[in-house]
Amino acid sequence: MLTRGETNRALHAFTVSSGLFGAWGQTLGMGTAVFTGYILSLGGTASDIAFYTALASLMAPVQILVSLFSRWIPNKKRWILYNGFLESLFRGLLVAIPFLFVESLHKQILLLFLALGLVAGFMYTPFYSGWPALFR
Repeated sequence: MLTRGETNRALHAFTVSSGLFGAWGQTLGMGTAVFTGYILSLGGTASDIAFYTALASLMAPVQILVSLFSRWIPNKKRWILYNGFLESLFRGLLVAIPFLFVESLHKQILLLFLALGLVAGFMYTPFYSGWPALFR
């Protein structure tokens, strides 16, 4: 049983992390106006936008596989932090594509970074909902 202070601290951590995650989703989320405009600026078409948006649903079964193998993950806190860092890294690198790669590679690199970011995100998602419970 959690004490009153531990409960307040856990609820505060959950509220802050959920708020940050919501802001992240609104600014860098798939299917938003920002993401759609960015794909168009890289030379993408409507079918590219549809494919990249559908990619999130196509990669979602990774969550099920990670849940099945969760007992072999010894340190779930480290797992969440490591994969959260990788997701942020690859999703953040999307902005650098026009500066780091030649124009002919933009869509391929976008697909690579997007897929790696989604996989990293889906690798920690099953444990993220239990985040406050890990800090007991």
